[in-house]
Amino acid sequence: MAIEKYIESTGYKPTEITMNECDFEKLKSICKIQVEAMDDITHIFGLKINTSKYIEPLTFNLTHMKTHKITEDQIREAHAEACSDWKTKIETWFPDMYKRKSGWYLHNTFSKWLVYIDLENDVFYGFDPNGIWFFQDNGYGRWLDREYPATPEEVEKRLIEEAKRKEFVEGVRFNSLKSNRHPYEEDNTKVYGLTYHYEKNSIFTNRGVIFHNGQWAEIVEEETYSIGDRFEHDGRQYVLCTLSNKEAGLMDIKYFKRWSRPIEVNNLTKITKQEFTQITDNYEFKKI
Repeated sequence: MAIEKYIESTGYKPTEITMNECDFEKLKSICKIQVEAMDDITHIFGLKINTSKYIEPLTFNLTHMKTHKITEDQIREAHAEACSDWKTKIETWFPDMYKRKSGWYLHNTFSKWLVYIDLENDVFYGFDPNGIWFFQDNGYGRWLDREYPATPEEVEKRLIEEAKRKEFVEGVRFNSLKSNRHPYEEDNTKVYGLTYHYEKNSIFTNRGVIFHNGQWAEIVEEETYSIGDRFEHDGRQYVLCTLSNKEAGLMDIKYFKRWSRPIEVNNLTKITKQEFTQITDNYEFKKI
C-alpha cells in the first residue's frame, strides 16, 4: 500500500514513528486523499492509528489490522442502512460505485421501479413502485439510496411491454417523434416491429420513432370493430364473434355458418381495419 511504502522509505520504525507536518502533507499527497488527521486513514487503509491531532511533531503508533473481502452488494447494503455521515464516508471510499450519472436504475426494494434519471436536465421518468408510467418527477424519481443501474436487456423488456400496453402493435398508425435518430420520421405511419436502442434511448419501428427520452408518440385513432358488431354482405347478415380468447371471425346469423376461418387478433374489443380485412378475405362488408 502507498502508506506503507512511504513510511518504509522514511526509515521510521514500523510500530512507532514521529512525523512532522511536512511529512504528513507528503503522505496525504502520495495517498491521494483529503484528511484532516491521520486517524481518518484508518477507514481507508485498514491501519489502526492512535494519534493526538496536530501536535508538533505528530506521533503515531501503527499496527496492522486484519483485512476482509467485501462484495459490491454488501457495500450497497451497508450504504442503504447507514446514517448520512457514514453514507458520505462510504461514497468517498468507493467513488466509482457512487458516481452520480444519468441512466436507467432499478431499486432493491421496489421490484417494479425502473426510472431514468436525467441529472443534466433535471428530468425523471419511468415506472413508479406500482409499475405505472410517469414523466417528470412525481416523487419516485429521486435518489432513494437503494437504486442500482439496470441492464440494457432489463430496460428493453419493460419498455417494449409498455409500448404494447399502450397499443403500439402491428398495423396501428402513429405520428412519429422527431428524434433526429431515424432515417424515416413520418406522420400517420404504421407499426411494423419494435426495436429498442439503449444508447439512443429510443424505440424504433420501420418508418418512425415510437419512444425517445421519455416521450411516447401519438397514436392516430381510426375506426375499430369489436365482438358483437353486425355486418351485411350480399343480402345476408353476419355477426363478429370469437371462438377463442384471441381469435375472431364472422358468423352468418341465419344459418350459423362461418364466413371463413377465424384469425388471431391483438385486442377483441379493438379489431383494426387491417385485421378485419383478413377476416373478410378482402370482401366488402357493411357495418349495420
